[in-house]
Amino acid sequence: MRLQALSDDAKVTYAAHIGPSANIPDGDAESRGSAGDTTTYMSFGGRIGAEVGDLIVGVSGTMTHQYLVARDALGQGVAVDLGNVPLIRMGGDISYSIAGFHFLGELIYVTYSLTDDEQAMLDAAAETVVQPLPDGSQLRGFSADRDRLTYFGSLSYDITEKIYAMGMYSFWQNKGDRVVSGGLSSYSFGGGYRVSDGVVVKLTYSNYQFVDPEDFNVVAYGAEDFRPVAFSSNIIHVATSVVLQ
Repeated sequence: MRLQALSDDAKVTYAAHIGPSANIPDGDAESRGSAGDTTTYMSFGGRIGAEVGDLIVGVSGTMTHQYLVARDALGQGVAVDLGNVPLIRMGGDISYSIAGFHFLGELIYVTYSLTDDEQAMLDAAAETVVQPLPDGSQLRGFSADRDRLTYFGSLSYDITEKIYAMGMYSFWQNKGDRVVSGGLSSYSFGGGYRVSDGVVVKLTYSNYQFVDPEDFNVVAYGAEDFRPVAFSSNIIHVATSVVLQ
């Protein structure tokens, strides 16, 4: 929705959202599979952006609720159950095209808005939850930090009207998840051939790597530090995309 035209090449835009939260409280078995509106929580959000020629930038935010259950180090038991708590998403996006180059980027940060008492419960659980390991040792591996972060940037270049090359880097992190508390990063290189309007054949090489956690609260007693082993995976994609007009 356009708010104001500053000039022929400069515009300010906005979008607003209000509606029911998509979250269903954990354990609410009766509401699962229902076609009706089963949540009593609302979602509020919006985006404000600017367009100047081929440059588009924007910032956005959403406030809703999510059922927060923090589990033990191996995800087998409930360490603390806080119920539905406020969840805040903040983001930014940018795109720009010049001389055949096209850049696109986006960042999203997610955090819980907890009271002092709720945060104290998480902190206490992080210090006391102990999980036995197969070798008989014990592991304390619960993180009180529940924030999430994701971002990506991609750059493509039109070699000809039919052929293009591209590269992209992305990162995703969930500090409350033992496996991806350090993050999952990936980069891709490739290109494509535009067969016709709406039909593109793509070839892409991608590398995915789990980052070994640095600050995650994992302490093993009588055993080596029980952390996910950092590893990488290489994948080659060949695909055809079709856009129906």
